[in-house]
Amino acid sequence: MLSLIICPAWAEVQFSDSYVIRPPNAAVRSAVAVTKISNLNAHGVDLVGVSSPDAEKVEYHLLEHKNGVVSMTAQPVVHIEGNALLELHEGGLHIMLTGLGEAFSEQLSTEITFFFSDGSRLTQTFTLVHGAPRGSQQIDHEHH
Repeated sequence: MLSLIICPAWAEVQFSDSYVIRPPNAAVRSAVAVTKISNLNAHGVDLVGVSSPDAEKVEYHLLEHKNGVVSMTAQPVVHIEGNALLELHEGGLHIMLTGLGEAFSEQLSTEITFFFSDGSRLTQTFTLVHGAPRGSQQIDHEHH
């Protein structure tokens, strides 16, 4: 007898070093989330969406510097190769949360849900921190 086991894409996806940079004050209604995502699957996975109950809009954003100009582009799909690590960081690909409530900056954490191309989803808790932790690639996000 042949049996087929179907696992959701997130079955072997792990998150580490996950945090959201706390807005400097209640007037700033956006924040950046960074994380490391390890895909332990032999095959690649595609992240096709992201959301948080604390934000009106959440997107994958790619920050690029070209000819002295900084541009920010929403990314509809984020691909992670099989057996690979993808680092989302402020200076490149990251998660942008916009439309935050005034009380967001007082929270200790927020949940972020990741949506995979196979229809599965995975929710992770991100700690809110003041400024980027030591060694991270902090940049100015006032242009959001």
